[in-house]
Amino acid sequence: MPGSVPGAVPETTDDPRVGPVRILAVCLGNVCRSPAAEALIHRAAATRGVSVEVDSAGTSVRRPGRPANRRMRRAAARWDLELASRTRELVAGDLDDFDLVVVMDSHNLAAVAAMKATHGGRAQVRLLRSFDRAATGSDVPDPFRAPVAFHASVLAGMAPAIEGVVEWAVRTTSPVAT
Repeated sequence: MPGSVPGAVPETTDDPRVGPVRILAVCLGNVCRSPAAEALIHRAAATRGVSVEVDSAGTSVRRPGRPANRRMRRAAARWDLELASRTRELVAGDLDDFDLVVVMDSHNLAAVAAMKATHGGRAQVRLLRSFDRAATGSDVPDPFRAPVAFHASVLAGMAPAIEGVVEWAVRTTSPVAT
C-alpha cells in the first residue's frame, strides 16, 4: 500500500482491544480504597504511557455523588494524588463496559461475581492483590474509620498490585503473537 509503513498497525481494525483499556476499581462504599486505586492506576498508566480509562464504584454506596473519605484524601495528598471521583454504585452494565474489574476484598468479589452470574458481562473480575506476586493475603484492608496513617499504609500496600494491573493493561493491548 503506497505510503504505508512496514510493520505498522493499521488505523482501523476489527480487534476489539483497540482503544484504551477500561478498568473499574470496586470496594464497598466507593469512598476509600476504590477511589485511591483509581487514582493510582491513572498515575501508573500515565507514567508508562499506557492508554487506560479508569473509574471506581462501590457494591453498597450509601451516599452517591459524594467525594472520597477525607482521611483517604489526606493520605492521597501525601502521595501527590487527587481523588477527584464521586461515589457511585456498581451497576450490571459496568460488567460489559469495562475490560477489567479489580475488587478490593473477597466480599466485593462475591458481590461482583453474583452480579455477573445474574447479568453476564465480558469484564474479567479479579482481586486487586492478585496482581501482586509478593502479596501476603488477598484483601486490601478497609480503612474507613481508621486514622490517616492507616489510610496511607493502605495506599502503600496497593502500589505493587497497581503496577501489576498496568502490566496487565500493556499485555491486553499488545498485538497477539501469531
